[in-house]
Amino acid sequence: MMVIKVIKLRYPLDYIAITSGYRTPSRPNHAAIDLGWSRNYGGNDVHVYAPANGRIIAVVDGKENNLNNKADAGNLVKIQHKDKLTTRVIHLKKGSILVKVGDVVEKGQVLARMNNSGYSFGAHLHYDVWLDGTKVSPIHYTYFDDDQIVNPETLKTYKPLKYTSDDETNLKLYDKVVPIKLVNWQGRSLIQYDEVYYITKLEPERNTAVLSALRNNNYKVWARLDISNIKKVSN
Repeated sequence: MMVIKVIKLRYPLDYIAITSGYRTPSRPNHAAIDLGWSRNYGGNDVHVYAPANGRIIAVVDGKENNLNNKADAGNLVKIQHKDKLTTRVIHLKKGSILVKVGDVVEKGQVLARMNNSGYSFGAHLHYDVWLDGTKVSPIHYTYFDDDQIVNPETLKTYKPLKYTSDDETNLKLYDKVVPIKLVNWQGRSLIQYDEVYYITKLEPERNTAVLSALRNNNYKVWARLDISNIKKVSN
């Protein structure tokens, strides 16, 4: 299965325990993952966070638990992100939602609290991801960070991705670099006009950097490359 390179989403809970996977044999229509809770890590009334920077495009609040309607998602927040990614968190606690449609949110910002509003048999977080309007597996696009706790069984069964920041490449703004491969972050071939370039923007969520040529004391943008395609050179 091909996974398109886009920004890296962050799991929307501090404690990550996947209790139901994406389109499993027992739930082939479950195009999302369910995230559970632990008494040792905040219980079932924990904060739910924005998976990435974005704009709120849908909010539903004021709903109670409802086992009479399987289509009732309960209280929810839906966010539009970069790279045509959209995320949604549902079954949220009534009255706990802190955002409204049109708000711009940052990655890690508190959205609401976990609960079991709508058609839900217990407190959990239903988390789904769209790429350009099509639902995709959140496991392929979402990463956990050092400050998050991952349930051991989840690590073993689902092998969630670990976020690696650009700091580990030792690259900084205005470092002098050369491209290793003459392709941009979308895989298109490039012509290298200068011997060396300078990093004028780092984009850790994309794992990319913007390179610019220094001409007449001004930086002229050349291309955006994957960080793995860049080599730092001595000044």
